[in-house]
Amino acid sequence: MISATRMLCQKYTSLTDDEISYLESYNTLLPAMANAEKADVFVDCRTATGRSAIVVCEAKPQTVPSNYSSSILGMMIQWSDEPAVDRSFRLGVSTAGMRAVSMPEDRRIVQSVEPIFYEGRLIAVLIYEKPAMAVEAVVAQ
Repeated sequence: MISATRMLCQKYTSLTDDEISYLESYNTLLPAMANAEKADVFVDCRTATGRSAIVVCEAKPQTVPSNYSSSILGMMIQWSDEPAVDRSFRLGVSTAGMRAVSMPEDRRIVQSVEPIFYEGRLIAVLIYEKPAMAVEAVVAQ
């Protein structure tokens, strides 16, 4: 059976079959990452047009409430809505602690983004999202 990650990547990105297979491996890792980080975790890929990104993998934490009431798998992301994602894709670097607003929930969050490379090519980004209030509470302590 074809995974949702593969279907989305084939339909909306210009990734190769090997690159998509590499991203599919994240589906088994993301739940543990979400729980360990107490954050929603996503993998976004640049669309074939380069004008936006698309969520191709996701995991909600079981240790804290999610920022999202439903799945955002397959959601198109505009660069202007996610400055940390935009920065990491443009520069190929990590972006930590950038404030944003969750789409479509419209909640204040803090994003940290890590680029995902395959054979030297930036193919996606790994995103951690925590509620802004949770991050502010930790900083205040």
